[in-house]
Amino acid sequence: MSEDDRHCEEILESGERCSAWKIANSAFCLMHTPAMRDECQKMRSRGGKRHWTLDPETFEAMEIRSLEDCREYMNRALVLVAQGKLNPTTLQAMSSAITAMARLIDMSDLDKRIGLLEDKVNKR
Repeated sequence: MSEDDRHCEEILESGERCSAWKIANSAFCLMHTPAMRDECQKMRSRGGKRHWTLDPETFEAMEIRSLEDCREYMNRALVLVAQGKLNPTTLQAMSSAITAMARLIDMSDLDKRIGLLEDKVNKR
């Protein structure tokens, strides 16, 4: 069986053959299977239309000054995802930002502690 025999047989508007893999017992991929065309068209029309935004009334901004603030911020975001009020992709971006903030806070705290120890050593 050649590589082309495993691909969907649908010819696209561009004149090229669909490059998706066939589904079992079919000559077409899921999106081009005749029995699924209406449902697939509905899925395509929904694509990209559900834009998620962070509603200020749903998720109030907070200033992050401590690791406890980081924990509280992420806890609130996780609850909103579970309630369907926050897109998981947005949570992922928020998580990356809060992780960076937590590292900065941790390094800042460590720097302050080292400074206090150096002051004590220099006073002796």
